[in-house]
Amino acid sequence: MIRHSFTPLISCLFSPLLLADNTPLVLNPQIVSAPSVESGTVAAMAQYGSNVNVVSREQIERAGPSADVSRVMQMFIPGLYVAPKNGPFDYGTYSLLGGRNDDTLILLDGVRLNNRLYGGLYLDTLPANAIERIEVLKGGQSLLFGTQAVSGVINIVTRSPQTRTAAGEVNMGLDTFGGSTG
Repeated sequence: MIRHSFTPLISCLFSPLLLADNTPLVLNPQIVSAPSVESGTVAAMAQYGSNVNVVSREQIERAGPSADVSRVMQMFIPGLYVAPKNGPFDYGTYSLLGGRNDDTLILLDGVRLNNRLYGGLYLDTLPANAIERIEVLKGGQSLLFGTQAVSGVINIVTRSPQTRTAAGEVNMGLDTFGGSTG
């Protein structure tokens, strides 16, 4: 019978003298990069194309001085259903293309305003003169923004603060029945 002895081999492998080495450990820098989710989303949308409706500043001004965001969106975004509850300073519900209220994502300068828990918003407290434009992405293309955007995404872009000279506007009107407005 042949007998093998592995004891010297094992003691040799785990010898502290073999592990002690005077050469310094050199770590070479490695850069790992991957595209972010946001840039990937934008790149995918640019590659396939998307239909973005934009409510311009001129359209917002045409809505009148007393218009709020809800009224402007209701006037100029086809397929948007706005249901205000009890007038100003109360929650409103917004639905694109007949979808549920929870399936329309609303952003303010790219920041999410609504979520699954709180679908209603106080959008009427944002004055129309503070808005530069409203961007609307409808339908399945908006799923790139997440599952809450099944019906679409509405991005409200605010104006940048500017130092301007004071300006104003006065409107007056008369009708044939002796009425006047001012």
